[in-house]
Amino acid sequence: MALQYCTVASQKDDGTTPPLTKHTAALRHGLTPYAVARTEDQPTPRLRTLAPSPPKCTRHPRISLEDMFHFISAPSQRPLFTAEDVKWLITNSPSPSPLPRSISRPSKGQQGDEENEDDADRLLLPLRSGRGLYRARIARQRIDHIIQDGSRERVTVREIAQELDLNDGQVKDLMPNDGHRAGWIWEGDEAQVITRNGYDAILKAIYAQCDSSPLSRHGTAKQHRISIRSFDRIVQESNEIIISHAQGRQKEFHLNHLDSAPDVVYSDGYRSRVEERLCSLLLDVERPTMVETGNFPGNPLVGLVQTIGNALVTEGRLEGSFLDRTNVLEFIPSVYTSSKRQELQSKVSTGELEWITVQDLKDIYYIDASPATGTKDNQPATDDLVFFTDVAVSKNFIERTVEETCRALKAEGYATITVPTFNGSDPTTATVIKFIFDKVLHQRRSDGYVSLELIGDNVIGDEFKAKLSQRAIEQAQSQAQEAWGTGKDQPYRRANVLSPASLGAEALDPKVLRQLLVGKVEVGAEKAYHDKIQGLQREAHTSLAQFWAERVGKRFKIYYQGLDSVKDAKLKEELSTRLLEYMLDELIPGTLKRASSEKLVVGQTLQRHVEELQASLRQLKTEERPPAERLQALGEIVNSFLSTDKKGRRVELDPADRTRHLEDMLRGMQKDGNDARLFLTLVLILIARDGPGVVYATGKYAPRLMKQLQGRVDADRFAWLKSVKDQAKSGTIPEDMRAEAKTIASESWRDIASQASSS
Repeated sequence: MALQYCTVASQKDDGTTPPLTKHTAALRHGLTPYAVARTEDQPTPRLRTLAPSPPKCTRHPRISLEDMFHFISAPSQRPLFTAEDVKWLITNSPSPSPLPRSISRPSKGQQGDEENEDDADRLLLPLRSGRGLYRARIARQRIDHIIQDGSRERVTVREIAQELDLNDGQVKDLMPNDGHRAGWIWEGDEAQVITRNGYDAILKAIYAQCDSSPLSRHGTAKQHRISIRSFDRIVQESNEIIISHAQGRQKEFHLNHLDSAPDVVYSDGYRSRVEERLCSLLLDVERPTMVETGNFPGNPLVGLVQTIGNALVTEGRLEGSFLDRTNVLEFIPSVYTSSKRQELQSKVSTGELEWITVQDLKDIYYIDASPATGTKDNQPATDDLVFFTDVAVSKNFIERTVEETCRALKAEGYATITVPTFNGSDPTTATVIKFIFDKVLHQRRSDGYVSLELIGDNVIGDEFKAKLSQRAIEQAQSQAQEAWGTGKDQPYRRANVLSPASLGAEALDPKVLRQLLVGKVEVGAEKAYHDKIQGLQREAHTSLAQFWAERVGKRFKIYYQGLDSVKDAKLKEELSTRLLEYMLDELIPGTLKRASSEKLVVGQTLQRHVEELQASLRQLKTEERPPAERLQALGEIVNSFLSTDKKGRRVELDPADRTRHLEDMLRGMQKDGNDARLFLTLVLILIARDGPGVVYATGKYAPRLMKQLQGRVDADRFAWLKSVKDQAKSGTIPEDMRAEAKTIASESWRDIASQASSS
């Protein structure tokens, strides 16, 4: 037996091939030098040079074991290799690359046909024990036989590897890919194989079970000790085969998944039996009928029966709808729902039904509706309903409420939108109120009213807000007037001013009223109160100031100026003292008392001014100064009282003021029957005719004041005055003399008035 060398050498630049030594040949072809040497001893050695094979020889500069044996011929019986040579070759030969798992299993007609083998099938696999080699095609056939022979239902990869004396990885590489393993499946993360026999047994059991009841994926997988993935693969492959090839009753074994419960699997045959059962129960019913799923074979889930029933309705084999009533299925025939919708239509149109919850609409009238889609079945019975989140409200009720609200707005300026509480659903109530408000707003805008505000369930117009603000101001001013009338400063009482009764808003929700009052109205009312108080204070101040000027200021100035008409210094001093006493003891106290009685001293500010005045007057009375100085100080006090100017203001004396004062004296003289006062008045008027002011004096000063007239009147008049003085002293002035005295006084006053008017 001669060795035919398979040389694959690289050529030189000149195209020649270098010589091949024994050592080089041994290394390049994976042989021992000893084996190469033995080939040289053959009697007729023949050497054949093969064309290079780049895919193999370029990577590995040695020949594979398979190719080596292919080119060996054995003309003699002399063994070419010893057992040690073979072991060395198997041990040191590089492992083949992973086998392609996409190579399909050879058909029966091709098995054993070496001419039809491809490269993967011709590969030699070293045995795990090291005792030999396995051709890949043969190993593949052995594995296929183990899976298909029916002797066992399960086999592990480890068991197959032990039988073939291969390792686990080689066995997995030799297994067909997913597209070429129908009839068997991997199990346990490719650690175990369900063989053809096991696969058929599981599928047969699934068919037997699903023929009479639905299956649980997890339960069935656990029963057959397979994974969910394996179960789903079996169902998928079975359905593919049934769809492609099944005829007749085999189609009933097509398996379906339930969408509402993905763990449930049922067959077409089982669905047909459920359909027959549903049609026999429900085809002729006219009222809602409960469907007990426990009466169906296999005790199916409610969802499964409902799915099958809904399909019957869609196909037109049943007329009605299925409702899940918590683990019990209810069938509502179409004839019954039509009658209930007619009933609903009647109640809504007559106003008997104002609103209904969406759930009651579904449970009682079998109308499935929602705010997003309206009525899903688009029934005319719901045309008179407006749908919200969880209720449907009658359009008649909404329109009536809109009209009532508009009428109240027109009459009162505000209105309350009265709607039911809708079973305590506050959000829905608010939504319905807002819906009605929008309609009211639209209608009011059409009538020319634009601004409305929704607060809770109350609609408030701008007219009412303005009226409310005005009422609040009026109430605040009224309270201020009442507080002023007490003579004491009173604080602002918000509760009294802004009460619903005070504002004429008793019908308005107190919470809404408080919300309307907060801010502008509340601030405006309080400001109105204080403004009114300040206004009353200014009025009181002005009134008291005018009263003081007329009663004290001008009189004091007239009397003070009158002292200049007295030439006798001693008399002038005495009259000054008397004037000071009159002012401090009579005129000023009397004026303040009268001002208080006439409620001119109101409020703490004016009272404080009066107290300060009285303190100044008391201090002045105790001072030890000449009468003239004290009179001057009194003048400053009189001028500064109630003055807004810190420097004090002077009482301006108009000539007419003096004239009116003298006129008052003359009027008193005309009525007075007292002779002493008659004479005193006559003397004072005569002095005033030729001098400033008016002298203040009592009767005892009349004779001395008469002497001031000497030289101012003619001698006859002065003599006549002396006569009158004597008669007055005894109180026996004759009537003709009295009449003449009055005439002289009147003429003198007219002269004074004439002088005043011309000045």
